[in-house]
Parts: sequence; C-alpha cells; structure tokens
Amino acid sequence: YNFQGYHTSINTFIHYLNETGLLHEKLHLVNSTSGLKASGLFDLERLNSLLNIFCDTKTSSRDGCIGLLMLIFAQRASDIATLKKEQIKIVGDEVKIRLTKANLTMPDEYAAVFKRWLSERRKIESNNKSQWLFPGRQYSRPLSEATITTSIKKFGVSGRQLRSMAVFMLYVNGIEHPNA
Repeated sequence: YNFQGYHTSINTFIHYLNETGLLHEKLHLVNSTSGLKASGLFDLERLNSLLNIFCDTKTSSRDGCIGLLMLIFAQRASDIATLKKEQIKIVGDEVKIRLTKANLTMPDEYAAVFKRWLSERRKIESNNKSQWLFPGRQYSRPLSEATITTSIKKFGVSGRQLRSMAVFMLYVNGIEHPNA
C-alpha cells in the first residue's frame, strides 16, 4: 500500500470508531516514521502469516484466540484479560462475541480456534469455576496483561502492532456495523 493521502480518511475512520463505541478505548492517530520499512507500514504477508499461525493446531488455542482478538477486533491486552466466558457463545456453526456495545460474529475461518479453546477450557474447569474467558493461575482471577503480552511477543509481534494492523485492515476492508 502507498500511505500518501490516507491521513484524512483514516482520521475520519478513527473518529467514527470512537463515536460509535465499537472499541473499548478511544483511538488516537499518531504520526511516526521510526522503524518503517520501505514496503510500507503493514506487510500483508506478515499479516497472513500471523493469521495462519494463530489458527494452526500446533499453536495453543488460548494464544490463538488472544492473537485473533487483537488482530481481527483490535482488542488491547487489558480488554482481553477482562473478557468473561459469558461474552462468547457458540450458536450453530457461528461463534458470537460481545465486545463493549457490539455483538460480533467471528469469521468462519477463525471460529474453529475459539471452539477448540472453549472445549479445552471446559475440560480444565471441571472442579474450578471461573467467570473469565482466559482464567489466570489463580482460577478466580483473569489472565494478567503481562501474560497476554508475553504470549503474543513469542510470535515476534507486539499487541500494539496487532492493534494497529487491525485498525488499518478495518479501514481498508470496511467494517460491518453490528446493528446492520
């Protein structure tokens, strides 16, 4: 992609996301040129590679779900940590996720990862009940932000990078409004 001329339209898109409350936290457009590759801000090969890694059965289903939430729905580690298991439902073949004011459907190609995680989580939960989608070491507490961040860094990317990729891809590909 050539990013010349995107500033105004991306800023408008960010304003829309902030006004509709589709994300937990307001976004801000920050100009930065440090660390940019000549090929552009986002490497689509890297994006596709990450999506494949998160969906791979060799990847922990918990880590895959966390990565997909960051990369597809632009969720921060702190927002993921506080997700409750009641916010995710399997309805037929679909996986529905309630984030802030929005009820979203996980794209079919990624739903299997969430189904796998929920199945594993039920097996773990036999004696210990937890309200959290991603329980921590102490089952009554959520997974910590630090643990979430560490689980993503092992894929060679930070949560901030995933969130930036997600917002840009939402802009490029369009966004399906949950109330449509």
